[in-house]
Amino acid sequence: MLASLLCLFCEKLFRDRTVLKEHMRKKIHKRINPDNKLYDKFYVVNYLEMGKDWQQVQKEPDEFEISRRGNASGSEDNSDWSDWQDEESPSSAVVCLFCEKTGQHFNDITRHMADQHGFPFSENCDEEKLDFYQKVKLVNYIRGQVHRLCCMVCDKEHSSRQSLLVHMETSQHFTMPPSKLWDQPEYYFPTYEDDSFLCFLDNMADTDTAESTEKSGQI
Repeated sequence: MLASLLCLFCEKLFRDRTVLKEHMRKKIHKRINPDNKLYDKFYVVNYLEMGKDWQQVQKEPDEFEISRRGNASGSEDNSDWSDWQDEESPSSAVVCLFCEKTGQHFNDITRHMADQHGFPFSENCDEEKLDFYQKVKLVNYIRGQVHRLCCMVCDKEHSSRQSLLVHMETSQHFTMPPSKLWDQPEYYFPTYEDDSFLCFLDNMADTDTAESTEKSGQI
């Protein structure tokens, strides 16, 4: 679809890739349309409860929301807007691709991945000369493998996240998986809805350049 210059979410046609990317960034369309039944088979949540799809699960009462409504005074003037975030800001913390480490800044998480897991994400992408769409597929592939507790290189399945990480470290599998494993159309679709890690991929080059310039000025 992207190769045909069609937006993943609204499926509008654009004249070139630059305009398409800018549209997807501004409209926050870096995701598929959840109402398009064609993609239902790719949602992990559809397999969590037999007989229920993601829309039915989403409609179930949220205990936290019910609690807030019960405690609400009913006055809009007294509403607390302190947690309001800008529309273009990620709505949640960035999560490491391998463990449960979270952070508010993308660079902090990629640095953690390099230091703790030996997987320098930005450098690996640069070395492989990955474009934006390939980065998306790589992230979604790794997320899916870790979710299934399978090694991203050899596909060996494990009984726990810890066991998987130990295997990847001892087997030196914290390395770029072969492109034939992840460079597939199915990995355009995220493993987790609203994965904040994906929101920063389009700005990686600008961020890396800014960091390099800052470091050069300090030398």
